[in-house]
Amino acid sequence: GRPHGVLVGNLEEDRAAITCLCLADDHTFFATGAEDGAIKVWDSAAVTAPGSSGGGMRVGAGAGSKLAYSLPGKITAMAACHGTMALAAASDTGAMHVLRVDAPA
Repeated sequence: GRPHGVLVGNLEEDRAAITCLCLADDHTFFATGAEDGAIKVWDSAAVTAPGSSGGGMRVGAGAGSKLAYSLPGKITAMAACHGTMALAAASDTGAMHVLRVDAPA
């Protein structure tokens, strides 16, 4: 049969369609890439484990993106760089950038 699911969170900050998503090795952050070239880094702790009221995930008060960056063109690929706090992103223009994500002190 068809898979079943429940919406557990909805981060609506992006203006264009999301084309890519990647998760850091240590799960401290995840990043989204979009059709308009926007890359946003999100704090995984802002989206918490199942809550006590009704289950599912809840979006915390500080759930907005923590870093925004832009490449020319549509983001076509993203990957977390293993063992680092960095991610690589590529666009349909041929541009490829590596971003380091600094953890808060």
